Amino acid sequence: MSFTARVTKTVTEGSMSITNSNSYVVETSYKMQEVVPDATTNKQLFFAIDISALKVFSMQSTQDMTVYTNDAGTGTPQETFVLLADQPIIFDRY
Repeated sequence: MSFTARVTKTVTEGSMSITNSNSYVVETSYKMQEVVPDATTNKQLFFAIDISALKVFSMQSTQDMTVYTNDAGTGTPQETFVLLADQPIIFDRY
């Protein structure tokens, strides 16, 4: 069943504000929640996404952490994301 995902971004400086909102019809939702104990390093998690169908992607952590994609222990990640505690990273098609 499809649903609508909405991403809204707002930049405000003083009395000036700019807002952009995009809505996407999404066919599939992938979700993963993982508890990673404190002081854990090099924990591998497996999560596959059909990147050709990806419209909205977000990550959030309750602790500062670095996420490497497609590394598989090789030391050469495809992407590196630095997550700050409780600060989500949100990407959409635009």
